[in-house]
Amino acid sequence: MTDPILHPLRSDGEVFAVDDSGDFIAMLELTLSASERVRGFTDAREALALLHAREAQTRTRLRETEKALQEDSAGDLLPPLLADPAITDQVCVVIADYAMPPMTGLELFSALGDARAQRILLTGVADNEVAVRAFNAGLIQRFVSKADGDALAALSTVIGALRERCLAERCARLRTLLIERGAAIFEDAEAQAAVSAAMDAAGVRDYAYTFSPPGFVCRLADGSTRALVIASEELMRAHREVAADQGAPAALMDALRAGTLIPCFPGHPNGFFDAAHADHYADFCPPAEPAGDRHRMAWAPRR
Repeated sequence: MTDPILHPLRSDGEVFAVDDSGDFIAMLELTLSASERVRGFTDAREALALLHAREAQTRTRLRETEKALQEDSAGDLLPPLLADPAITDQVCVVIADYAMPPMTGLELFSALGDARAQRILLTGVADNEVAVRAFNAGLIQRFVSKADGDALAALSTVIGALRERCLAERCARLRTLLIERGAAIFEDAEAQAAVSAAMDAAGVRDYAYTFSPPGFVCRLADGSTRALVIASEELMRAHREVAADQGAPAALMDALRAGTLIPCFPGHPNGFFDAAHADHYADFCPPAEPAGDRHRMAWAPRR
């Protein structure tokens, strides 16, 4: 089974780096600071204590949200979590040096138990056999040799991939619950790929699924927030029916039939056409583009 392309809830969180060399931690923080929030530790025991606390905090908030989704047939529960420290400060990836006193990297990872955080072991040349055994045993997800000239560049790539895996595991239950409530985007890999590409092009860092209107609330790299509306074939059909019943302008009806825009009128959860805005409907109908064969997407107008 491949990892999902989109998550119900995505936040970069922090990367924990543990090494008894303060100089190496400083270099790692400096190198990765452009793309990652790195928190360094020279004491594995200190890192472990905070990791346990963060993991418990994140699990509690996700379980509360899962329970609320099961009990509540309406309401958007995920977007507010983009400002919740339990999510924004979650630890998705832990990097640890193998040879550290008084606790080695493998001892640290073993003590993490069933925490979802993905684990990268830093090794010396003599430690590679140990790392291979740890990988085969499932104790670590990757290992990187400090002796490699491109070790830091390799870490940057590996961190991104492992974060996505961690988020997929943490959000698996949320994903199932959203699908049960009709979030068809999470069953359409082609649509997810198109939406992911649109988010990348816009500089999206974090996002959360929303039902009203269907799509994602996105936080961009500059800190601003935008909504990416996702309309299924069924929703586009409903838009056409409502607009026709309300006597929408002919030009709007033509565009709806062609699928070249998505209505985002205020006052209705799905953004249906509102005759009160008929004279300036274009202000509420952003241009749409395909998201696979069964969905359309559009960036909602800024309010």
